[in-house]
Amino acid sequence: MDEFEEKLISILSSPEAMGQIMSLASSVAGKPEGEGNSPIEETEAPQEGGSSSA
Repeated sequence: MDEFEEKLISILSSPEAMGQIMSLASSVAGKPEGEGNSPIEETEAPQEGGSSSA
């Protein structure tokens, strides 16, 4: 388990590795790079519509 933990920490602390992961995730999701990278944008829209219950 220590070997896995060390590799995970090295990946998470490397900007290059994180860039590769983000690029891969974007390609799998079918989104162009730079689009949809912020989960905040996706969660804000439903909050605006559902905040008024009067």
